Amino acid sequence: MAITAAVRSQPLPAPFVTAARRVDVLTEAVITVETDEGISGCCGAPDTAAVTGDTPGSAVYAAEHIFAPLLVGRELTADVSECCEKALYGNPGAKAALDVAVHRALAASRGVPLCALLGGRPHELTTDLTISAGAPSDVASRAADAYANGFPILKIKLGTDIEADLQTLRELKAALPPDACLRLDANQGWTSAQALRAAGLCVSLGLNIDFLEQPTPCADLRALAEVTRGTELRVLADESARDLASVRRIAETGSADMVSIKLFKCGGLRRAREIADYCAPAGIGVVMSCMLEGAECTAAAAHFAAAAGIERLDLDAPLLCGQTLASDVAFDGCRIRFLS
Repeated sequence: MAITAAVRSQPLPAPFVTAARRVDVLTEAVITVETDEGISGCCGAPDTAAVTGDTPGSAVYAAEHIFAPLLVGRELTADVSECCEKALYGNPGAKAALDVAVHRALAASRGVPLCALLGGRPHELTTDLTISAGAPSDVASRAADAYANGFPILKIKLGTDIEADLQTLRELKAALPPDACLRLDANQGWTSAQALRAAGLCVSLGLNIDFLEQPTPCADLRALAEVTRGTELRVLADESARDLASVRRIAETGSADMVSIKLFKCGGLRRAREIADYCAPAGIGVVMSCMLEGAECTAAAAHFAAAAGIERLDLDAPLLCGQTLASDVAFDGCRIRFLS
């Protein structure tokens, strides 16, 4: 078995703007695993330096200098990526790309969809659409356009300035019908007091809020817990929920009602399954989400969500990147359809 890696870049149709960063170009390291029989699987490791520390360069180095020597002469099995994981500290994006590539190759060798390999059955899924941060009137206008174009669930990026954020909420109330479902993501940009101001305004305006996502800095679980205890709205941990250990801490401290699972945050399909299996009996809700990543990456997350029975999805990266078709998944507006 051999492994190769190469960096590729693609300009985004529109800038992706959050409280943490602005991205104009999608850059990822595509890792490909190929057996001696010519069966292959691939997956890109996106640039997530601001979240996990992974860069395309670090992923290429990991693939070529750490993973590749370990794969020489090995047979294709689901635990191949586990031996590579133990050889590298951190770098969850590179590990996830390898894990997905291995599982895709294994699914291809058996002639089954990735979802079936993971123990599930492909079925149509529904995602939200992210509205980048911006001026309040502009955010509301883009949200209204997205709703009119068939997206009933909208993820609104906030967290750059609390007063502007509050005005954005008022503008959203005026621009959207009552049944529009909103997910508010501050990307760690608020204090607990600011988050509670925003939550209170949402309630008083009667906005249909699904959850508040990572309102406070990821390392401050006390602040996150203050928000969770202080509002009737659901609170979702994203950057705070990096792996199973951090999810356990969130559950044990009551810091959030829900967590976001991202393959490139936790390290791949196997690690995502550990988190999902823990959350259900612990009473923690789960959202399957994605980084700003290519369609093949998000397609793997869709396969995992279908297999794990996760219904709340934030898998819109292909739409934001202008890639609506993966090898086996189509991203058709808010609908995610499996092609095989």
